[in-house]
Amino acid sequence: MISGQVSGTVVAMNGPIRLAATASVGGDVLGADGVRLEPGALVGGEVRDDVRFTPRGTLAALGALLGAVAVAVSALLLLLLLLALAPRALDRVATAARTAPFASFGWGVVVALALPTAAVAAAASILGLPLGLALLLAFGLIALVGYALATFALGRLIVREPRARAGALFAGWGAAAAIGLVPFLNVVAWGPGSMFGLGAAIVAIS
Repeated sequence: MISGQVSGTVVAMNGPIRLAATASVGGDVLGADGVRLEPGALVGGEVRDDVRFTPRGTLAALGALLGAVAVAVSALLLLLLLLALAPRALDRVATAARTAPFASFGWGVVVALALPTAAVAAAASILGLPLGLALLLAFGLIALVGYALATFALGRLIVREPRARAGALFAGWGAAAAIGLVPFLNVVAWGPGSMFGLGAAIVAIS
């Protein structure tokens, strides 16, 4: 809402612009959701509504790939950490994923539904609020761990034992990273992949 004098340009990237009768704008008026001028309002430049301020061309393409690259790099770092700290645990998860795929996915679905439900239920009470918030904040990390485990399990299907774990790690990571670069398909892969990896971990330790 502009009711006084503005010597430059008025830009609203989100929401409408309204110029009162006493408004005076020396530059342009550019709005994303419409521009309304009351009788008497003065504009020195042009008035445009429905202006799009989103990146175009190369910037838009890079922006779409940024999320996929971030997930791929984070998964790789996590896999390298797991390989250094718990290599045999990775093998057990890969074995569980190969020998019990349906049980792995089923347990993953249970975790994906139960964890946020438990977090919201805990956060509903004062005493459980810290636990609920901790679970909600940790959900992203838990999902990333599941995705990383599923990636290694995929790699073990490509590079079978007794060949090196590192080869399986990079084979699975490379395949998952390539899928992650495909729009829409990456989201479909990340969700079920995270659930499958978490379920395989549960089967491996049960």
